[in-house]
Amino acid sequence: MSFRARLIAAVMGTSLLVLGLAFASLYALVQASELRQLDAALLREAFQEAREAGQHETPALVVRQRPGPVTDDTGPLTRFAAIVDDDGEVLDRTSTLRHGVPEPSEPDELELGEPFDVIYEGQRLRAVRVAIPRTDAELFLATPRTFLDADATFLIRAMLIVLFGALACGLLVSSAVMGRLTRDHEAIARAVQAVARGDLEARAAVPGGGGETAQLARDVNHMIERIAESIAAHQRFIAHASHELRSPLTLLKGELELALRRERAAEEYREAIREALSSTQELTRLAEHLLALARVEEGRALGERVALHELVDKAVEAAEREELARGVTLEAELAPAVVEGATMDLERAAKNLLHNALRFSPEGGVVRVRLEVEGDDAVLSVEDEGPGIPEAHLEHVFEPFYRGPQDGARMEEGSGLGLAFVREVARAHGGRAFAERGARGARVGIVMPVDRSERAARP
Repeated sequence: MSFRARLIAAVMGTSLLVLGLAFASLYALVQASELRQLDAALLREAFQEAREAGQHETPALVVRQRPGPVTDDTGPLTRFAAIVDDDGEVLDRTSTLRHGVPEPSEPDELELGEPFDVIYEGQRLRAVRVAIPRTDAELFLATPRTFLDADATFLIRAMLIVLFGALACGLLVSSAVMGRLTRDHEAIARAVQAVARGDLEARAAVPGGGGETAQLARDVNHMIERIAESIAAHQRFIAHASHELRSPLTLLKGELELALRRERAAEEYREAIREALSSTQELTRLAEHLLALARVEEGRALGERVALHELVDKAVEAAEREELARGVTLEAELAPAVVEGATMDLERAAKNLLHNALRFSPEGGVVRVRLEVEGDDAVLSVEDEGPGIPEAHLEHVFEPFYRGPQDGARMEEGSGLGLAFVREVARAHGGRAFAERGARGARVGIVMPVDRSERAARP
């Protein structure tokens, strides 16, 4: 069932329920009102007749043949009356009661003066029994319910006609209105279905006038754009990964083929093996970076409390040992900061930031590492004195296999995945990565929230 059909069915079902309850309530109120009027008229007539019958001094009590009770504008109703002694013998009756006094439809005990229903010769009557003063007899007085039943039948028919007429009109109106309201939703659904079929150029038309539907269309279009960007990024990633893997594989294959082409001296074989080992190590390093990036993109449990300042300090010490020969100085200013996350991923991200800055730093340069707490966030930044990053390339440095135009950089040392890994780690920890121009070179870092318990403990 389509969305439009479900909406129409919901509207019609609600309308049917509301109208049905309203008509049922109206029917019950009208019937109760008419029955109260009939009972009141019947009791007035019965008490008057009983008073007059009790005034007779002779043993024979006579029921007068006069018009019956009057209710609303129906006129006098037919009287069915009888006088019954305490032994149940009929002392007098009207000509309408030819076959005795009928018993109540409901055999439960009834009090005197309480109206009840009876069936007499196939006709429904409303009846009452009242005591006759100064005697042991009772007066039975009944009158037909014909006008009540006729009114009930008329009311039911009228309500059914109105109900079906209202439902028919409601169906036409709701179909037109729902068609107009769901037209934009169906257009959005068609755009989503086109994207599902592979058409990433499909977009939902944004209706005018604003409102929730327009916002939904904008959100869907934004989602499609993000999906297209994600697919394009993954395609670029696969293309770059294939290219990066092809180079060492080609070198490895060439060295092995060259070594086997003819007989060589032992030293030549050793040289070929060294070259093959170098290519294998490059493949291994690239595979490790790819696996690390894939692992952090899949997500990892972030339940550890990590002293980020201690972790960064160790990374700085390790980098200093590696870079002493090049004469690059590292200056660290680390404020205490505890975050909730994964220690291994954060450690690798810090090392990647340091290695990236060291790779672009000239000999004798300075790399400044800063860890600060700003509000509820820990900010780790690494600034070098290299050639910097052009403004147009700042937003691309975190893309996998990105190669910038920096002069003098030792690109052969990088896999192109280090900063991509940094960005994914920052995102996984509820933060972000940033890159900007520093005082002399580039400033790259991450921002992530500090641990909740640390935030609560601060004044």
